[in-house]
Amino acid sequence: MLLFKFEAIDSLWVNNLRLSLIDDGNNNDLHRVADEPSDYPCRHCLKYAKTGEKVLLASYHIPKPQGVYWSASPVLIHLDKCERYNNGDQIPQILIDSPIMSVRVYDANDLCLYDLGILTSGDKLHNDLTHIFKDPRVCFVNIHTTKPGCMLTRVVRVD
Repeated sequence: MLLFKFEAIDSLWVNNLRLSLIDDGNNNDLHRVADEPSDYPCRHCLKYAKTGEKVLLASYHIPKPQGVYWSASPVLIHLDKCERYNNGDQIPQILIDSPIMSVRVYDANDLCLYDLGILTSGDKLHNDLTHIFKDPRVCFVNIHTTKPGCMLTRVVRVD
């Protein structure tokens, strides 16, 4: 039984960013070129940019949680069109390869469930998420990098 699925950044937001070249923070110096493999994870396709590919480094106003736990996050997006990630509970490569990430857990009222939040690695993530989503309080999870705290992806409950 599928308990959760990975949810990449919405294509409408990504397309608007690519057209306007202005992010949620009104920044417009967004262009970068990937110069290291596995250092430029696109939050739309949830794949790494290849060396030499152009990406946009943008401020993203995370849609959930709202309220006191809301935050903006730097994100990377391929400059050229890429398909939005849509592989259910299959863990994206950018998470599999992560040696450590922060799993932030929220309820339906956008309140952080501190007792379920963890630091984990890509090889343990599926088991950790399975455990987390067995708790009926959990509505969604945001996964962030640990050092800079950038959002990687959202994970939502499947009913």
